[in-house]
Amino acid sequence: MTTTKRLDAALSKLWPDGTETLAEIPGIAMPMHMCLDSHGAVLKHGSATVFAKAFHKDALTPYTFAGATEAAERAGEIGIGPQVLAADAANQVLVFEYLDADWRMAMVSDLQAGPLREAVVAAKRTWHAQPALKTTLSPISVADSLATQLEPRLDQGTLLFKGDLPFAQMRAVIESIGKALAVAGIDLCPIHGENTVSNVMIKPDNSVKLVDFDRAVMADPWWDIGALSLELCRTEQERAELVEIYAGHADPALMARMKLYALIDDFIWACWALLADDGSETAGPELYKYANNRLIRFGFHHDVFDIPSLLGEI
Repeated sequence: MTTTKRLDAALSKLWPDGTETLAEIPGIAMPMHMCLDSHGAVLKHGSATVFAKAFHKDALTPYTFAGATEAAERAGEIGIGPQVLAADAANQVLVFEYLDADWRMAMVSDLQAGPLREAVVAAKRTWHAQPALKTTLSPISVADSLATQLEPRLDQGTLLFKGDLPFAQMRAVIESIGKALAVAGIDLCPIHGENTVSNVMIKPDNSVKLVDFDRAVMADPWWDIGALSLELCRTEQERAELVEIYAGHADPALMARMKLYALIDDFIWACWALLADDGSETAGPELYKYANNRLIRFGFHHDVFDIPSLLGEI
């Protein structure tokens, strides 16, 4: 059954009297990273407006729909995300409250400095302080799972890799980071898992809500901050500011951890996007471009970060 048919089936069960589709949300990889793993729609039922998303088949792997539901419900309950109104596990559909017109999707320029940057980091910190989620999943295992699926298929069909750094060398870098983190130790907490600016909703009064907790698991909170740094930070000064806003003080070890997780996050999403580009419901030229841009950025940071020093620092 296609994703849209599963969405229709879930909505028919939830509201047999029917719904009105106000808008369908397009999948946009660049620059917004929006609806890449799902089909989203704004719907009206009676006087209520809602947002529904149906996940494409296997798009969450190695994450799960149950994990996505648990995290989304928790985020809604504590007020840092929209409330979940319904979850249909059979059809892999989530239905959320619709954030009204006062809310808009953040842009990078909104969050690079000032109160909104601090509000986003505070929301991440609030989430990190929540009780444990049921699923623990390390970024190293996610990277390995996706890369193992991808590597034998590279340079076949649409799975082309552009970049000066060989894919095998990238995998070796990720493996070395994993070993260093294992030695240094990791404090697990709930992480957001999808840290693009497009997953931040803001209001004129600087209120913030986070969306897309689909990959929220128990992991190192600095994975979130490292991934966020890819969006917000262009310079060492901006990276240092982000560390201080989150941790409350400058710390070379935390800066190193943040940079290493930034590398991991780019690698994970590049692998995911190349695999998705080969899928029947997710294929498209944007994903191919998105994946290779992430791999190119990985290569850039590989060159400008002193990775051996970072590994020793953490």
